[in-house]
Formats: sequence, structure tokens, C-alpha cells
Amino acid sequence: MKILSLFVGMPLVFAAVSCAPSPEVQATRALTGDPHWPLVLANTQRTIRHREQQDFWAANARYTPHSYDGRVWVIRASGAYPIDLPGDFIDLAVRNDGTVLDYSPSPRHESIVQGH
Repeated sequence: MKILSLFVGMPLVFAAVSCAPSPEVQATRALTGDPHWPLVLANTQRTIRHREQQDFWAANARYTPHSYDGRVWVIRASGAYPIDLPGDFIDLAVRNDGTVLDYSPSPRHESIVQGH
């Protein structure tokens, strides 16, 4: 009977452990739960829309906060769905008030925007 419970129990344990979110996913979830995140996200989308002159890319990109020190957010806006080309991203550093401190499009993103 113990062997039978071992064969039934072990796959359940492995399934539970493998389904647990990674530390990166947990950190991202914590950052997106911050009360400043909705305003920072809206300001980031507005900044990208203005600088890129493209509503589609700004509206359909994935915005992932990578860090937040209480004053400055480090955010990556990754490729617009459904295109989502590898290497198509913009890294930003944004204050809580929406001031953009750094705006760094990837070389791939710049070549896509310029049409190369």
C-alpha cells in the first residue's frame, strides 16, 4: 500500500512544484500590484505613443516592470502583438510622476521603425 501511495503522491508533488511561479514572475506580480503602477504604465504608454508616432505599437506592447526603488521604475516595453519580433523592445526609466529619465529603444526596434 505504501508503494502505491508513493506512485500516486510523487507525481502530484512534482506537478505542484513545477507549477509554482518563478522568482522573476513573482517579482513582476509584486511590482504590478504597487499603487503607483497604473499611473506609471499610462505615462509610459503615452510617452511611447508620442515618441514613436505609433498608436498600435504602444497599445499592444507588453509592459514589464523590472525594478522599482521607491522613486524610479525600470520598465521594458516588448514587441507589439501579434508581430512580437525578437529584440523589438524599448527600455525606460520612469519616475513615479511620469518623468522619463531614460528611453532606450533596442537596435532592432529602431531598424523596424525606420523601415530597414
